[in-house]
Amino acid sequence: MNNIFPCGIFRFLLTVQILYCSNNAKSPSLISLAISKSYAINPINTKRLYIHSSMSFKLLPGNNNYQYHPDIGFGYKVSKNLALEGSVFNRSFGGFSEQIIRGGFQYYFGSIDTLSWVSSLKKINYKSLKSFNLNNITLEISKWIKYRHNFFRFGMGSNFYTKDDFLYKQRGQINFFLLNTIIPVKFFQIGFETRINQDVVFCSFSFLKDFY
Repeated sequence: MNNIFPCGIFRFLLTVQILYCSNNAKSPSLISLAISKSYAINPINTKRLYIHSSMSFKLLPGNNNYQYHPDIGFGYKVSKNLALEGSVFNRSFGGFSEQIIRGGFQYYFGSIDTLSWVSSLKKINYKSLKSFNLNNITLEISKWIKYRHNFFRFGMGSNFYTKDDFLYKQRGQINFFLLNTIIPVKFFQIGFETRINQDVVFCSFSFLKDFY
């Protein structure tokens, strides 16, 4: 199988995301955090290419409106130190049309033998034709640790967003801490991720499968 795809890895993820927040479902800070989930491109792994597919759900206390957010994306390691990531997705939900476009890069650094630190920059455009547009820039820095066969990632980041509802623009920033665990189980990998700030707790559960 390695001879068929010698340079890459195809990774499919099914992600269930749960959000708890004191803000309402249309809060731009909540949406900014929901759409900026990073792709965990492991710097310790030597594989280069993957495809990301996820399905997320928002759950807010006191709100019975459960919305899903599918996503299809990709990542590619250009070199040992640099990886690119991006996605384009359109959907229609409740009479509304939404489009999410992501693009960014991840830069790995550290010791000569272990590039376990990652800094990333990503630009996300969220367009809802009947409601508003949201432009989001995400900055992150994180550390990867391998313990036996498991991987752990922790770090911090900031989202800088601009909400445009066609009448006025609202700008803001939301900071967060992140914790990520990836556990290989036979042919699958199970991932758990948490993003935390003083108002929001964002949790995700994912199944990962590699195809060579």
